[in-house]
Amino acid sequence: MNWSMISFFAVITALNPLFAAKIFELYACTTTCEYKLALTDYRVVGSVMPNL
Repeated sequence: MNWSMISFFAVITALNPLFAAKIFELYACTTTCEYKLALTDYRVVGSVMPNL
């Protein structure tokens, strides 16, 4: 991770910890199955919180 990613996570975490957790899950996923599940969660959360 570079500094811009760390700053990004810090800002998102300050704004919404649950949203940050979803982004981190998506970022940290390793298997295709987990990636698809996380991507689905990301789309759902993203549609609920379009301002982020």
